[in-house]
Amino acid sequence: MARGDILRSFAAPSATPFGLGRIGHNLLAADLAVSNIAMIDPRTGTILRTMTTTAAPTDVVFIGRHIFWTDDAANIIRQAAVGPVATELRSFAAPGATPRGMSTDQRMLINGESAAPLIQFLDQRLGTILYNFAGGASLIGLDFDEHDLFTADAGANTITIRDIRTGTGKTVFTGPAAQPTGIVKFGNTLFIADNSTDTIYQVAL
Repeated sequence: MARGDILRSFAAPSATPFGLGRIGHNLLAADLAVSNIAMIDPRTGTILRTMTTTAAPTDVVFIGRHIFWTDDAANIIRQAAVGPVATELRSFAAPGATPRGMSTDQRMLINGESAAPLIQFLDQRLGTILYNFAGGASLIGLDFDEHDLFTADAGANTITIRDIRTGTGKTVFTGPAAQPTGIVKFGNTLFIADNSTDTIYQVAL
């Protein structure tokens, strides 16, 4: 099976899927059309619960007991509790105009700044940039594992595996549909949200 081959797919929770994250064995899905984050069973696509947010989120990452999510309409990164209502604990200004992707290496937040485009490594407490490097031209979603950074470029319909130290693209392959926006790694697979088909795909890695 080749990298990028579709293993399965299911409908996104609503009409404008954007960011994807992970909480335990489940997916988190952020959607521009609605002000909530859905928790999804990755085996079936079943929505297990939703968390109401104060604005429409573009991406989400779970760290410790909390979620961080990007609000690109207000150019803010928000930290919130996990619950039926994602109660905001604090927030800080994003370092750029269009925060889209969000991930972590458990020490720093990793922000995908779509307008620049840049991948920015931020202090979790202050939101200040520690370092950054160039991202794809239409960078939307990103995720990090122990060795690599995965980015989704919606305009080019590509997924790039990057060196975490330099941002250099090591491997590039075509997205599962036409406009990949969210991305998260599960084992030896990737889940990718595509905004053109309102679908979440699981693909081979």
